[in-house]
Amino acid sequence: MANQKVIPSRNAKTPSNSSNPNSALWKQLQSIFELDLPVTAQLLQLLENERTALEKRNYDSVQSIITDKQALLEQLEKHASVRQQVLVKAGFTDEKSTLAAADQHAPTVAAAWRSLGEQWTRCQQLNEINERISKRTRLVTSKILDLLRGQANQQKLYDDKGNAHNSGSGRSITSA
Repeated sequence: MANQKVIPSRNAKTPSNSSNPNSALWKQLQSIFELDLPVTAQLLQLLENERTALEKRNYDSVQSIITDKQALLEQLEKHASVRQQVLVKAGFTDEKSTLAAADQHAPTVAAAWRSLGEQWTRCQQLNEINERISKRTRLVTSKILDLLRGQANQQKLYDDKGNAHNSGSGRSITSA
């Protein structure tokens, strides 16, 4: 998070004269990005906290973090929906052309957009790391439970979600 770019405030100069088509669009996007910035920063912090909690196997904390994370993601999804509606209303159909127009007519908006994009990419990376830690923990736990149930060497079958299940029943250690 040390490499974060600072997003200029609403008071920063964004061209708004008649030579700048869509000046209202750029102001709306800047406002949306200003809403996204603290939410994204909170999400990054939660993802880092989640990783620490997963590594320390603090599952009560993980559950709380997941709840908080979901609330932040809902906010970001609402903002994305509003942003998409604003762009469509202005006649833009794809991010690439909109960003190119922002580079030309509202560089502060383009910089904010890129900065948030980088942070969202970082969020995705952290989430993938946390997912791998979580899957590894489930795998280890599953193997330990299989040993306790006497199912250590049994073949696994997979359901439609990719979850493994034992194909047969073995003798549990407790019943041996």
